[in-house]
Amino acid sequence: CGNLNAKRETDTMDTFVDSSWYFLRYLDNDNTTKPFEPNIANKLMPVDLYIGGLEHALTHLFVSRFIQHFMHSKGFCTSIEPFKRFIPIGMVQGKTYKTSTGQYVAKDNVTIVDKNTAIHCVTKEILQMNWEKMSKSKYNGIDPQEVIDQYGVDFTRILMLTFVHPRSLRNFNCNYNLFLLLKMKR
Repeated sequence: CGNLNAKRETDTMDTFVDSSWYFLRYLDNDNTTKPFEPNIANKLMPVDLYIGGLEHALTHLFVSRFIQHFMHSKGFCTSIEPFKRFIPIGMVQGKTYKTSTGQYVAKDNVTIVDKNTAIHCVTKEILQMNWEKMSKSKYNGIDPQEVIDQYGVDFTRILMLTFVHPRSLRNFNCNYNLFLLLKMKR
């Protein structure tokens, strides 16, 4: 590059590498001489159950398996696989509103006509309604603190866990879930 003061960056490993062998370290976290004690890992590995969000888990599981296979190939672990079972948690989705050109519209700019029809407040265009992964750019996120402030933390947990299989996508509609829970209470 021509700069005599330039230094080559050598710390270029992905952060998933750092977080993809924690299950070995937790077994022996007081060890000051090596990352983990193989004898302890051999007694307690593999992990019985890994529960995680699908998007995060795909990369994390891939790197964890790579590291575990490497550790096994070097004789540090007898277990080839890091986890016996994996349960992917379904994605939490919120309602989105899009124009015909694919531009997302904030809920403040939407008039709901009925359960199948939404109109842009300014342009009066009929909008496409879908359930998609919650995202700021899609204007479909819900601030958990607002739900907690309104209903309490325990009720918020129930809202998130009710009426859905752990692997299923969660179409999070606070009003609908609340309606169902109150109906069940009667």
